[in-house]
Amino acid sequence: MKFSKEIKSIEEAIVQLKQIGTLLDTIEATVLEIEENLCNIDESVPHVELEPEKFTENDKKQYDRLVVSLSEAYSLVDEILGPPDEEPKVPIPQSKKRQMCS
Repeated sequence: MKFSKEIKSIEEAIVQLKQIGTLLDTIEATVLEIEENLCNIDESVPHVELEPEKFTENDKKQYDRLVVSLSEAYSLVDEILGPPDEEPKVPIPQSKKRQMCS
């Protein structure tokens, strides 16, 4: 019995899967950078709810838009990477760990 056709098909699949794996690593790294930027923005923005008297109505409208946008962005990150783990079950190098923003 000859398996050359099957072997060739499998070897082509392996090449494609390796290419996809490289692409996925690049995507993951990019999304993690985006998430870090989102966390920095989230942490730097004063919370209107804590001192509402310091903000104008326009500030409050912009803040509401910011909150909605952050929520959508975080949802998209979770959709791409899955929800963050508080404690990874398998040790992951620090650069690959995904933690929730404080």
